[in-house]
Amino acid sequence: IDGNADFVPAADHAVPQPKPIEKMTVEEPFLRGVDEEKHGEEGASSKTNQQVLGRDPGYVPALLKMAWQAYRSADFPRAESFLARALSRNAFDPRVHYVAGVVYRAAGRWTLAEDAFWAAIHYGGPPAPALAQLGELAIRQKHYQEAADLLGRALSYAPDDALARADLAVALRGAGKLEEASKAVEAALDESPLLPFARAERWRIEAAQKHAASPNSGGGSDWAKPLPADVQNYMEVAAWYRGLDDLASADAVLESAVKSLQPPGLSPLVYYYLASDARREGNVTAADGYAAKAQSADYAKVFPNRLEDALVLQEQLQRHPVDPHGQYFLGNFLFAHGRYEDASRLWFQALGEGFENAVLMRNLGLYAQQIKGDLTGAAGFYESAVRLDPNEYRYYVDLDEIYFRLNAAARREKLFATAPAAVLNRDPVLVRRALLATQEKHFDQALELLKEHRFKPWEGGAIVRQMFVQANLQKGRQAFAGGNFGDAEKAFRQALEYPVNLGVGKPGKPRDEEAWYWLGESLAGEQKTEAAQQAWKEAAEEGKSGGGVGQLFRGLALRRLGQTEEANKILKGLTDAAAQAQPSAETLYVTGLLGIVEKRQAEARSNLQRAVQLDPAHWQARLELDQLGR
Repeated sequence: IDGNADFVPAADHAVPQPKPIEKMTVEEPFLRGVDEEKHGEEGASSKTNQQVLGRDPGYVPALLKMAWQAYRSADFPRAESFLARALSRNAFDPRVHYVAGVVYRAAGRWTLAEDAFWAAIHYGGPPAPALAQLGELAIRQKHYQEAADLLGRALSYAPDDALARADLAVALRGAGKLEEASKAVEAALDESPLLPFARAERWRIEAAQKHAASPNSGGGSDWAKPLPADVQNYMEVAAWYRGLDDLASADAVLESAVKSLQPPGLSPLVYYYLASDARREGNVTAADGYAAKAQSADYAKVFPNRLEDALVLQEQLQRHPVDPHGQYFLGNFLFAHGRYEDASRLWFQALGEGFENAVLMRNLGLYAQQIKGDLTGAAGFYESAVRLDPNEYRYYVDLDEIYFRLNAAARREKLFATAPAAVLNRDPVLVRRALLATQEKHFDQALELLKEHRFKPWEGGAIVRQMFVQANLQKGRQAFAGGNFGDAEKAFRQALEYPVNLGVGKPGKPRDEEAWYWLGESLAGEQKTEAAQQAWKEAAEEGKSGGGVGQLFRGLALRRLGQTEEANKILKGLTDAAAQAQPSAETLYVTGLLGIVEKRQAEARSNLQRAVQLDPAHWQARLELDQLGR
């Protein structure tokens, strides 16, 4: 009803599958997109909102979400196009006018921004945010008393807004009312003692009160002392001052960063900001000097994330078009915000100007793989990344996944054969090596890799035991097919174990129905009828609350227990789901497994191939295909 997933599904019932979008109201998929956004899945949220707009091109909530996303990606014309559509649907919606004000302000269209914020208030929107924005715009125009009045009104609606109080302090300092400014900033610090903006503004007020010789000299970086020695604190404050067009304060903060931090802690973005400030102040010589420092600074681990970062970098590239580091940084920002083609263009320009960097190559590999679907090209970029930084294990994991999808087993073997020992012993790399060994039917080798290492649990770390289970299941099924039921039984029993070194404990409700089913088959082959019946009962019980795979082996186990009617109902439901117009990859994988068990190899292969086409990352389906023989 409310668009949120159930917190806990009903006991012993499968998690309900989401409704197809064509059967939803317009609001339902929109709420799904909101949930995706909450979980940080901005790309998925954007696709969902596009689907919503396909159903209703004027649906205002979705248009606002898309406008915000375009704004955060520094694509102001696109943001304005969404807002124009929203206004054509409802010209009196205060939410639309407020977002329009934010976008116009970022684009430097000050008059339009002011009009939009006043309209947001006029049409009944919450006054505090719009008044605070109007106050900041007044500071930009050096109308300090007007700014103070607007910010005072904003605080009358939201008295606990510490940032608005810091804005008020800036306005009062600009108006020369230093005592009032000091009181305002202390009130902000009472609300939020570690707020960097308020601490920096108190530092600026104290400097003004002491009649410092230079407005760009604050007597050190005392304002940042209680905060972590992180350049991002300086950058956030500098971006805020730039938004108020208080360049002297922005410079003071940035210069305190230069004094306080040493490379690699000092980001080249600090110098890009200083260059931009110098240009605005008309000091072209100083701007070019800062730009040169930015281009020669350490570029490792620099990932621009603020809108102001992108604007500064765009300005830099307009002034200095041949700046591979700037192109690389701006490309990183744009890619992270979904502007893939613009990002790739900048990355290729940086590469063409001689910037060979492992992370750049990885980024181009991601673009080739995830955006263009070019696995061969992606492999080439990742190979370059490995060559440039052979000790970064993540490149091996990603490259092996690409080779896996290309069915390039020989290249995978070579990749691991030439990797440093430190890389080979990383947890994710060991899992990939075990997958390769399992594919090549070297099951004991795969299991030795997993047994000899103590894995450290990480988010999603269940993959380690999944690989352990798969190696044992494949080993057992191979023995079973050859009539070696005793060896098969040993392998299936091992698949039920939870070795401590894998870092995954046995849950209260295990999901081992597949291993139990095959254990029953091997016991039946050994004429251990009673034990086989017990194993199938375990499979049927554990598969009760499971999804597709759980239901499959529950159905197969019930069939072996003689409960034919219920078994056929379950199995028919699975095959009917696969026959629908748009079955999921997991559904096709499940029916592929059913075909393998029932020895319908051609049908199994077809379903597994379709599963892989739908979801190239479905490694279990690929593994089953390899065991069948492509």
